[in-house]
Amino acid sequence: MPRYLAVAFGVLVALTADAALARSIGTYSGCKPLGKYKQACLDCVGGGNFWQSGQNVCGLPGASKPKSAAADTDASEDEDAESSESSGGGGGGMGILSGLWLLLLGILGAASLIVAWQPNAKQLMAKVAPYQGWIGAVSALWGLWSVISAILNLGWLSAAPLFWLLFAASALLQLTLGIVLGVGVIKTFLKYEKASATIDNTVLRLVPYQSKLGLAAIAVGVLLIVVAIL
Repeated sequence: MPRYLAVAFGVLVALTADAALARSIGTYSGCKPLGKYKQACLDCVGGGNFWQSGQNVCGLPGASKPKSAAADTDASEDEDAESSESSGGGGGGMGILSGLWLLLLGILGAASLIVAWQPNAKQLMAKVAPYQGWIGAVSALWGLWSVISAILNLGWLSAAPLFWLLFAASALLQLTLGIVLGVGVIKTFLKYEKASATIDNTVLRLVPYQSKLGLAAIAVGVLLIVVAIL
């Protein structure tokens, strides 16, 4: 039963990762000085779209918004912005959760280095080890989807380059470390020998960098938590 709970928790974290990072991107994309248009800008950029500061509309240059919709939005933006500020934003908690998940993945990836530095950590690693395969498999699956999502949302790169880079780095680290740590579980779902051979070759190429990838995941996880808190 604990194994299935760990899988369910991993899926929950994965499903909220995109929303959390998207919200963080919107929060720190320069929307704050826009006054009554602040919340509309947050929602626009947080959804991976382009905000036009001059026209105060969401979308590519030349896009427009119906006047009635604009009026309704303007009337409610002040209340929405106030409630958002008073609650600390909708994505902070999820951003912290995503950062913690990446931290866990990084600790597992850099386990050998961590144990060498701190022998007392060996007991803790032993407790997490039974779930390593499932943690890796869930991370690899969501990392693959996040990489695709990062490519599809390249518009974030111009609106908020730092946070797009964080998102892309998180996606790549989840994918690569997830494959290395979860290869055993992943292969149980593969029916074709060619696919299994491809996974094996990929793991052989990644294993020499496992510890470095783990340390990178820890660093990115910390950054995600700091960004969510700020």
